[in-house]
Order: sequence, then structure tokens, then C-alpha cells
Amino acid sequence: MGIEHTGKTDTHVEGADESTAKLQKPSMRPDNPGSPDQPSRLQSLARAREPAQPQNVLQTTDEGPAKAVSKDEPMEQGLLARGPEDDDLSAWMAAAEQLLGKPEPEVPDGKERTDETGEKIEVVADRLDVPDDLGSVVEYGRPQAKDKDGERSELPLFDGMPKREDALQGALGDCGVIATIGAVAGTAPDKIQSSVRDNGDGTVTVALHEAEFKDREIATPTGRIIDVTITKDVPVFIENLDQAAFARCTDAGVTWPGYVEKALGAVDETWPSDRGQNPLLGNPVERGYARLDKGSRAWMQAEILTQLTGRSARVSRLDTDPGAAADNEAVLSGLVESGRPVVVATVPEFMQRGDFRKYHLRCAHAYELIGVEDGKALLRNPYGRKHPDPVPVAEFTNHFNSYYAALESETGGR
Repeated sequence: MGIEHTGKTDTHVEGADESTAKLQKPSMRPDNPGSPDQPSRLQSLARAREPAQPQNVLQTTDEGPAKAVSKDEPMEQGLLARGPEDDDLSAWMAAAEQLLGKPEPEVPDGKERTDETGEKIEVVADRLDVPDDLGSVVEYGRPQAKDKDGERSELPLFDGMPKREDALQGALGDCGVIATIGAVAGTAPDKIQSSVRDNGDGTVTVALHEAEFKDREIATPTGRIIDVTITKDVPVFIENLDQAAFARCTDAGVTWPGYVEKALGAVDETWPSDRGQNPLLGNPVERGYARLDKGSRAWMQAEILTQLTGRSARVSRLDTDPGAAADNEAVLSGLVESGRPVVVATVPEFMQRGDFRKYHLRCAHAYELIGVEDGKALLRNPYGRKHPDPVPVAEFTNHFNSYYAALESETGGR
């Protein structure tokens, strides 16, 4: 972790308006921190035991290079539906998992594993890995606001209480991450505000709750805090250094979403070295932004919900029976009415069982569920625009993955 990759070119960011610069193929930068001859400045002070790997070997995949994105279409999430959502593949992977077993998490820095709660884990991170195909169009810097006279100024950490509209996906393929951040900001903004602090020395600390999966469906807080201290530098576009490239802080007018995104990329410094490696494919482990770019599934989204709130989150499944619309509507309505963040995702185009275009849905893309009205699901696109039309709950599982992530109730019920 900490290597700033350089590789493919030609990528664009989803913008709120036409002011976002159109990226051209840039030349290689002479100064490339993190290249083989210039080591990264990333440091890790991860302490105490590392959390056990959640029981979901499908959380990350070897998807290969991410495709470039257009100005109006940010990077889509990875293989969202190729997990336990696909029953055949799920059974195959479960059998393989049983055959191969799961490696025991390694203990960092020679520290003994401990079950004590209440202690903190500390991580210090500067420059995280970026995806190969974005490494030559972004560099690290600080996004800035620009007024009508062209005067630049530092963006504030917050502008009032955090809100879901602050979380805007950029050129990184982490729609599930941004949708989850927005879902927490929209339902529990105090959790965000209290977890992010400016240290006044060019760094920010994001306090995340360590999470573990005690069973396959529930992410549970361990009681320990992961203090992720990061520099304020985040990826910006080489051709528009004021513009944040990933979480679109510049468009949002606040920096907290970019810092939370960066902290979630840096938290893997507390993981075992082989977490994220598919034992069947032998794919290399990716870290930082490069890992987030691979996309996420309901299990990772549940883990992030717990990390941001300190409460358990569950991966649940809707009934796919055609006659289950009333039951599914009751489930989704109950989740929204209870004020819990909920993240859902569409399946890839080849798995769609209806015309997804009539609702202006994107395939293999994560959304926040924000309401259920008149038998229809209301959804927020993490792009911050191009929100889909309300989707009838009766048709929901024709287009959406039946698995979804939601925070558990305060009493621990579903």
C-alpha cells in the first residue's frame, strides 16, 4: 500500500455541471512519489491484532483493469452481483471455501492477538495506491473552491451538519462506498461529524469502529476504534488541480467525504496481508484506492456501515418469488421508516429480467434506498444526479440484487 500507480489514461469524472475539465492524455509526471525508485511516504502504525477476515471470500475479486469513464458516467461498481447473490456461483464458492479453508489472520509487528476491547488501533496514511488506469491523470493535491472572481480558497471540512448530498462519486469505481457514506450522512449525520476531526497540522483523523463478521450475515463492532490519521492531500486531476478526482469534494463544497473515503481506503493497513486475495485465482492483493475501485458487495457495505456508526449491520435478502411484492414492500418500508441506512445494487445487464432503461437505472451500480411510496422504491444515485425513476417493488428483484446491506435497529432486530 502507498504506491501511486501510473498507467492508463483517458478517464473523466462525473461533474455537477459543464465546468468540470475534460481530461486529455497527459504526459508522465517527472515526480512520481511511490514509483519503484521513489518509495511511497505511506506509514502504518497499526497496533494490536488485526480483525479476522469476514466470512465472505467474494468480497473482492480479480476483475482486471477498470474501464475508463465518461463525464456523465462515473466508474461503475465491479462485479456486484457475482457473489452469494448468484446462487450457482455462491454454492461453488462455498464448496471451494470449505475445501480450501480460510487462512488465520496474521498478527502485525509481532504483536500478540488480544481480545481486549476499548483500545485504539492507529493508522497513519499519506498517499494511497490508485488504480493503474487512473495513475497518469491524477496526482495528489488539495481541492479548492473558486469564487466568481477566480479567487481560490480552502474548502471547509463541514458546512453545517453532513448530508447525503455531500457524498458524490467521482472517477473511482466505488459507488457502493459512496452510497454507503451518503446513507449514513443522510440518516445519522452526527456519527459522521463526531468521527472526523481536523488536527490543525495538515492532517485529519477519521475514527472508524473496528468491525468483524461473527457469522456470514452480520458485521459487528469489536469495541475498538481505528484512528486513521491521513494527510489532507487527496487525488486531484492533473489538468484541473482544484478538482477532487474521487469523492467530489469540490462539487460538494466540503472535504469530509474525501477524507472518509481516503480513511476507508487506508483501513486495510490493519488487515491481514492476504485479505482481498482470491485463493482460487491467486490475484494480487490491492490496497488503498485501487482496492476501492474494484467495487463492493453487500458484505463490504455492511462492514462500512458498522465502521461509520459503531452499530451492527446485516446483509439480508429480499424474496425473489413473483408473489412476494407485498412482503418486500413491508420490509423496505420498515427499514426506511425506522431511519436506518440501506444500500441496494442493480445486477449486471446480462442478469436483468426486465427493461431497466425505463426506470433510468444503471446496471451493476449501487444506490441508497431513501423511501418507499405508493408501492415504489425511491433511490439516490451516488453520482448526485441521474437518480432513477421510482421502481415498483413488484419489479424490484427483476433489476436489483436480492441481497442488500442495512444497519440493524437499535435493539438489534432487523
